Parts: sequence; structure tokens; C-alpha cells
Amino acid sequence: MKSSRSTSSRPRPRPRSHRMPLAGALLVGAVGLTAWAAPLAGPAEASAAASAAAEFEWTYRYAGGKSGRAAIEEAVDEAIADMNPLIRGMARRKLLEVNAIERELGFSLGGDPLRASYIGGRLVESPAGGAAVDWVNSFGDTIKVSQRWTGRKLVQRMFDGNGSRTNVYRFAEDGSGMTMSVTIEAERLPAPIRYRLRYRKSGE
Repeated sequence: MKSSRSTSSRPRPRPRSHRMPLAGALLVGAVGLTAWAAPLAGPAEASAAASAAAEFEWTYRYAGGKSGRAAIEEAVDEAIADMNPLIRGMARRKLLEVNAIERELGFSLGGDPLRASYIGGRLVESPAGGAAVDWVNSFGDTIKVSQRWTGRKLVQRMFDGNGSRTNVYRFAEDGSGMTMSVTIEAERLPAPIRYRLRYRKSGE
């Protein structure tokens, strides 16, 4: 008796990815991710970079309370106000999820390379001159990142062909406080997302 089952071994098609290109990839939180953005360097360059001592190495803790989360929600709502109602709710949930507040941030600035780390495990390292380097986000996609440190301000930019995220960290003269201003522009966002968060130096 012949079996009713097909003997065909045709491979099943893989499900399509539903990742949100930059509106998700660049906004994702850093907890649990380890990623480096170090350019390739020869022995001489590595030695020179190692000898360039950092101006300061400080850690900051979030100090904005509930107002910071409210600011993020307001910024997201404004950015997606003109989005198709059929997808607005889903986009809002995703954007709020990946814009979680980082409770602790670390910096090694003034030397070369510049380093900014999220204590959850993520490290961004790039040349002090502002050159962009490759960096792998939490989705496994390679994007570009650049950092520039001038006048107590660190400008950090992440970008690809779909849009960008810019983090501007402004530090108090005595280093006791820091504000983080975020601007997100993406191909699928009707308008930019902009918000600001407050931090205090750990131990103060």
C-alpha cells in the first residue's frame, strides 16, 4: 500500500523579519548587549591611543524621576501623530519599549579613543577626531557611529541609510551633573523624536 504522505523534502520558506529598520534598531536599549566600535589600528596607532590619557572617567546615574519617562512618551506621541492610525499603536509600543531610560552611564573622555558605555554591557568606542566607525547594534546590523568631545560636551551620532540617532551629553563644569539630549530621525517617522534626560554623578 502506498503511503499517503508526500516524499518531497522541499525546504520550508523562512519567515520574513519584521524588524523596524532604524526606528527600532538605533533606539534599542543596551542591557545584555556587548558591542565594540573600535577601528582597526596598527601597533603604532594602538600605542599612541593608549598613551592619550582620558580627561575624566566618570559614571552617572539617572536623576530625572518620572518626568523623564513622561518626556519620552510625549516626544513619541508628537512624532507619530500623523502616522497611519492602523499602525500608530504598534509603533508607539515599540518606540517606548526601545527608548527605555538607561539608569547608569559611564564615560572615558578627553583622550583618544573616546569611550561611552552603558553599564548593562554596551560600549561605544571611536576616534576622538570624530571619524565614523562600524558598530553592531542589538539586531546584529552594522551601522556607523561617531563621537566628538568639545567644551564639556560629547556629541554621539549613530546612523545608516534609513536615519540617525544623535545623543548630546552636556556635563557640568565640576562634573556633578549631566544632561542627555536625544534626537531620532528615521525614514518611517513622520517627525523627529526629541527628549532630554537628567543624570547625577554616582556617589553624589
